[in-house]
Amino acid sequence: MRLNLFFLAILFALMAQSLLFINAKKTEILVSNDQLFGAHARKQLEKMKRPEPLSHH
Repeated sequence: MRLNLFFLAILFALMAQSLLFINAKKTEILVSNDQLFGAHARKQLEKMKRPEPLSHH
């Protein structure tokens, strides 16, 4: 019985660790997405500031 509890404790610790790892990965992904979006937004702003030559067709 004590062995079972020990096994469960190890299992629980591993689960907690993997959850923490997954959360860290999620945060990493969110941060990189934010950086990508920031770069994209800056490009869009540059486009808006710099008027495109109007083509007369």
